[in-house]
Amino acid sequence: MLSSEETAVKIEHRKQAEQVKGFLHHFGVLYKARFGTNYQCFFSKDTKLVKKLLEDSHIEELNNMAWLFFNCQSDFIHKAGHSIGVFYSQIHKLKEQWHYSTNGLSQNYIKELMTTGELGNMVRL
Repeated sequence: MLSSEETAVKIEHRKQAEQVKGFLHHFGVLYKARFGTNYQCFFSKDTKLVKKLLEDSHIEELNNMAWLFFNCQSDFIHKAGHSIGVFYSQIHKLKEQWHYSTNGLSQNYIKELMTTGELGNMVRL
């Protein structure tokens, strides 16, 4: 029988695995919507990077950053490609631009801007 500590660790690992899987799915949906083809996930590499991102960010924040990643006007991202590795390398810029673009805006208004694509037009990396 597992101790309560071992059970808690297993539950935490399962929760993290579900978040990683959910984020990779979300990223893939955004990729397909943008480019019309499936994202070719490199699971061992991409999973490690997403786990690192989840150490410092909530899943909702990462989902918002992924949306911004696919909708921002960045020459670097367009040239480097829309991969998890590039996303990981640009996370600080994305967070800063999200903050500057949405500072003082209500969450409902931000969602509306995301839906219409206007938020992506507001952001330049």
